[in-house]
Amino acid sequence: MRAKLLKFLRNNVLLVVPVLLAVGVLVQGALQSGREGPSDTVEAVNEVDSTPPVRFVDKSSWVYLSDYVTQLTRGATSSLALVGRQQTTGVFLEPDLVLTSLEAIETHQVTRVELADGVLSTGSVLGYDTENGVAIIKLSPGVTARKLVISPVAMNPGWAVAVGLDAMGSTVTSIALLSLPNSGGSLHNSAPLPITNIHPPPGAKGAAVLNLDGQLVGFIPAAPGSRGIWGNSLPQLVRQMKNGGPILRPWIGLEVSRTEPGILKHLELSSGLLVLSVFPQGPALRAGVRAGDILLELNGNSVRSLEEYGGILASFSKGASLELKLNRGSRTITRKIEVGEVSDKQRLTAGGVWVDSLGVSLKYERRALSPGGRRVPGLQVTYLAPGGPAYAAGIRSRDFLLSMGGRGVYNSTQFRRQFERSSEEAVLVKLLRDEKQHLVLLGKPKPDEAP
Repeated sequence: MRAKLLKFLRNNVLLVVPVLLAVGVLVQGALQSGREGPSDTVEAVNEVDSTPPVRFVDKSSWVYLSDYVTQLTRGATSSLALVGRQQTTGVFLEPDLVLTSLEAIETHQVTRVELADGVLSTGSVLGYDTENGVAIIKLSPGVTARKLVISPVAMNPGWAVAVGLDAMGSTVTSIALLSLPNSGGSLHNSAPLPITNIHPPPGAKGAAVLNLDGQLVGFIPAAPGSRGIWGNSLPQLVRQMKNGGPILRPWIGLEVSRTEPGILKHLELSSGLLVLSVFPQGPALRAGVRAGDILLELNGNSVRSLEEYGGILASFSKGASLELKLNRGSRTITRKIEVGEVSDKQRLTAGGVWVDSLGVSLKYERRALSPGGRRVPGLQVTYLAPGGPAYAAGIRSRDFLLSMGGRGVYNSTQFRRQFERSSEEAVLVKLLRDEKQHLVLLGKPKPDEAP
């Protein structure tokens, strides 16, 4: 037997040596893990339980990834809150300042905030952004929580963890491996979000997104299909909202791009931006601007680049008059435009008839009250102004309004008149949401309240 073994080793020396070396490495690694692994893990846990940022033993290891997520969740929980009656997830950026979804705004002034430890408070709406669907809430004096640190750089490739609160106040998470183009393997089965492939946690409305150092690298608002806010755009957006009020982005209904040098030379122009498209019902269309025009100037200022165009446009506010100088064929023409806002674009895109006094767009439809049930007439909410009377009453986008004051509603004009002519301070509205009927009290705004 011994002779056969020696003969086998001599004939297969090239195979046996690597195998013996590999076994030795594994044994050494196991011994070292037995000596050092537990102490490293304890050190990581202790650091997580103290103050951020969290530092881990080996971020690339599948063995420790579950522990990382558990410790991140534990560390982040005290920095989260449920905001508003919609119970959207909020994250503390300062001890008394909460970033949350726009859906959390109940009125222009006050909204309910429940901290992760169950403490209840109220907060005022400091600022909000309709384009990204987020808001900043400032808590009443005396209530504070631990803040999360915003990463000052764009999100790097690697693991990211979305942390949110469900309706019961429990912490829920989802995790994804992000790559440079923000695509890669996901460990959750929900539908992916655009731009990144990290999913909102199941059961949570909105979520904070953390890297494995415990830093805030993004925020996913509660609105379905939200792209989220990532990297360097997050601190910039927060600074804007902290200035107070809504972020008002001017809009004139144009999509422009750089014009090819050959086209400019052919038209004997030194500069200008090509109008790619004109938004239906937007200010530019009403003013007579057409796709294919070359935009030369805004109020006498040359637009030689997209940066110049954006900078000049940003200096105007809604309602301002703006003169455009355009090249059309062989002619130079001017057009005057009344500047709108991005919220106008969102409202027009949503469709329906805008009811300004209620801050809502409504569209007539017929819908079944239950699967397979009879179809009844009503008004679909297509767009809702944050903080307006309809929003403050608890009406939300995609709600289906069935009646007001016990009477059916069939068009937006009738709905508005019925509301305005009522002698009551509040009118009962029946609506359908998620195949369930609800009742809300639609109150009339007082003279000192914002419309």
